[in-house]
Amino acid sequence: MIRRGEFAKLWRSGVVSSTGDWISLFASLELGYAIGETVGLSAALVGRFLAGALFSGAAGVVADRFDARKVMIATDVARGILVFGLLGVTTLVQLTVLTFAIELFALSRQPAREAALGVLVSKEELVRGNSLLILAGFGTAPIGIVLYRLASTSGLFGLLPPGWDGWDAGFLLDISTFFLSAVLILPLVLPRRASVEGRADGWGIREGFRDLSEGLKYVFRQRIIRRPILVIVAALFGGAPMFVLGKPFAEEVLDGGSDGFTLVATALGLGIVLGVFATRLVDRPTLRRERGFALGLVAAGVGVIGLSQATTISQAVGGALLGGAGVGITHVLVFSLLHATVDDEMRGRTFGTLFALGRLGVVVALGLGPLAAEALGIRTTLLTSGTLVLAAGLATVLTQTREARA
Repeated sequence: MIRRGEFAKLWRSGVVSSTGDWISLFASLELGYAIGETVGLSAALVGRFLAGALFSGAAGVVADRFDARKVMIATDVARGILVFGLLGVTTLVQLTVLTFAIELFALSRQPAREAALGVLVSKEELVRGNSLLILAGFGTAPIGIVLYRLASTSGLFGLLPPGWDGWDAGFLLDISTFFLSAVLILPLVLPRRASVEGRADGWGIREGFRDLSEGLKYVFRQRIIRRPILVIVAALFGGAPMFVLGKPFAEEVLDGGSDGFTLVATALGLGIVLGVFATRLVDRPTLRRERGFALGLVAAGVGVIGLSQATTISQAVGGALLGGAGVGITHVLVFSLLHATVDDEMRGRTFGTLFALGRLGVVVALGLGPLAAEALGIRTTLLTSGTLVLAAGLATVLTQTREARA
């Protein structure tokens, strides 16, 4: 699937684009921490997730209305241009505003990619196709970390003069990945969908709001669609504190320094890759996919709890591996179930709703995370976070068991 054909073009572009996303994320976190320590870490993340919470639904409407290939090209180019602005950031307000703007374009790319996948891959290949896209999205995290560290410590491999900060090298590398991703997606050919362009009802604000309303009703009226979306929201809400507290936990609580945080973050990415491969064990049918993503959520919760109780970096790496594996399993199976269930003309709006609710959960968690860490301590906050994820997973398993017996 990744050697030839239209899916291969989509996947290769996704690999490059996702690598750029990770480089940008780590560079933004480094910059935010340099400006405002823990508060700066939140600022680097809030802009991204707040944009998603507010506009993911609209991005889903765009994905259903316009050609997915053109949307992906436009968003890659726009993000490449906007990242230039991060080179001059000196305040947390500037960082938040720019990351917010960059994320607005990233939002449109995600549901457009899902809409493209839905018409390129058969139902029999959905788990495999989603696994490959998740690998492109999360499996590139270790690559992004390594590239960022190499670029930041070497002055973009010797291309930058002395005096540039490490995160500036990361942003410049990020820019190149977005432009390359746009080039790779140019030759993609997608089957024409009835929901794309030339619709008889035209395009305007009224039609856009109507499409958004239709999408929300479609999602929440069907249990088989509603439940996996809520599972992802619970996972993101419970796991989000790891993003803002992982760095001070590894560096300060465990006394592991920057290298310690890099090891834990890399382990999380590798765990996700392992989880993606594990989804082959629950490839079909639908019921097993539902049970699979619930068990994946349980594993993610146990992993975060284990991470919170670690006293050494090696123990934290083990917790991150297990947590990442649970995330990978949950993500692939939820997305595969949705692709197999959702009508083609509703695909963009369904995933737009998923991204909107997920990011809303993350925004709330990011706001509460630093406050909870100040009041309860980083370790206790991470323990609470993992317990919430575990509880959501166990509740889903119990609900499925009751329904199976009924």
